Amino acid sequence: MEDVQRTILGLTELSGSGPDVSGSGASQVKVSNKQRTLWYTLLEVAVLLCVSGIQIFAITRFFKTGKIKISV
Repeated sequence: MEDVQRTILGLTELSGSGPDVSGSGASQVKVSNKQRTLWYTLLEVAVLLCVSGIQIFAITRFFKTGKIKISV
């Protein structure tokens, strides 16, 4: 339990010691990060939709009648 308290205290000390992020450069970085996050999120959604479509196609193919192939 003491280890946990020491870790928490150490992290709270570190959280205030970072560089000051304010000014015109910071707002430009925020906009850039927002745009990059949006594009990566859209790319991730597109990939997930493609993979889901492929999985649905593959699974429905298994249940079509007359196309059961059993090979040994």
